[in-house]
Amino acid sequence: MIFKNQISNKSFFYYVLGDIISGFGSGMTLIGLNWFILEKSNSSLSVAYFMILQLISGIVFSPFIGGLVDFLKRKDVLIISNFIRALAIILICIIYSLYSNYYILFILAIVNGAGWTTYVTSSRALTQEILNETELRVGNSFIEISMQVGLFLASGASGIIYSYIGIIGILAIDAATFIISNVFLYQIKVNEEININNEESYLDKIKIGKQYAIDNPLIFFFGVSIFIPFVVTMASNVILPEYVMNYLNSNSVVFGISDMLYGVGACLAGVIIVNSKLKKNLKVVPIYVYNIISIVALVFLYSNKIVYSLYIAYLVFGLGNTSLRILLNGYIMAVVPKKHFGYSMAIWLAISNAMQAIVVLSIGWGINLISANYGYLILALIMVIVLAILFYFFERNKRNDINLKV
Repeated sequence: MIFKNQISNKSFFYYVLGDIISGFGSGMTLIGLNWFILEKSNSSLSVAYFMILQLISGIVFSPFIGGLVDFLKRKDVLIISNFIRALAIILICIIYSLYSNYYILFILAIVNGAGWTTYVTSSRALTQEILNETELRVGNSFIEISMQVGLFLASGASGIIYSYIGIIGILAIDAATFIISNVFLYQIKVNEEININNEESYLDKIKIGKQYAIDNPLIFFFGVSIFIPFVVTMASNVILPEYVMNYLNSNSVVFGISDMLYGVGACLAGVIIVNSKLKKNLKVVPIYVYNIISIVALVFLYSNKIVYSLYIAYLVFGLGNTSLRILLNGYIMAVVPKKHFGYSMAIWLAISNAMQAIVVLSIGWGINLISANYGYLILALIMVIVLAILFYFFERNKRNDINLKV
């Protein structure tokens, strides 16, 4: 009911269903592969290498993927990408079954890195085409909810499925979810205005995308900043196990509940934003508020020594950080022209991957030297920088009179 009251768009409904299904498969693979590699290598360093290889793959392929998304139909790119990922997973499973060397599965890091970049770039660009500008804020809320639902289901199922049918079974299910997702994506009806009478070549699209970034440095810089809250979330995943185990002297149950409550907060953020109406002259205020909520939650985690307070803090952190990301995604979709969105999003993702690698490795190294709670203090300082960047952008935006219809 809530969905239909907010967006009466069947195409977006099909997109959300496809997103939940593919998100479930990807989430299971992420959890299953990390556990499998740790089990086989008995080294968390091998898991880190796998994650870094994924990030590098995303960085390397980003410019080419961005040009492709702006050159071809976004729906087609998403469907073809899902099909290629499913086929690649099946082939890698067959090769692994023949040779039984777990290093073969590291090829999946390259596939996942390029596939994730293609998915995020093409799906966000497709969302921009499916929805009108007044629906972007609500649409991004549903996207966040669908992602959290997929990951939540994956978290619950991955351990059970892994114990019964192993990593090959999980990968087979992942491949199947991409195919099933395509069934729903195929139903999407899109006004294909981006690629009609397109006389520019693929390389021209890349050049045009680069020129747009050069000509609009303020918007491009803002686009980079919207990914910093996501980087903060990923970095918090590195801190939490050490924080729970050594700082709070607790166990894996506390870790699991805390992680789950972040997801609950994220879903709650989506529901709140879906059902909220922002006054025209106050659209920027919630962005500042949610940013400050994230900062307060992180500072509280730095000073906290109680398990139950950790639960509340992670729920609030999930609410604030996710709400901030939803609103910022809506803003950037309203600002960047559709014909340039694919390349811009791909480059922002590449920069985000680079930031993620640097921050995660730095914090991971740092909390081994000092107490884990200082990791949250560092993340709070990063969010303060985000707040300053956003304030600068919106003040400049007032003077430049950019119309943000979200």
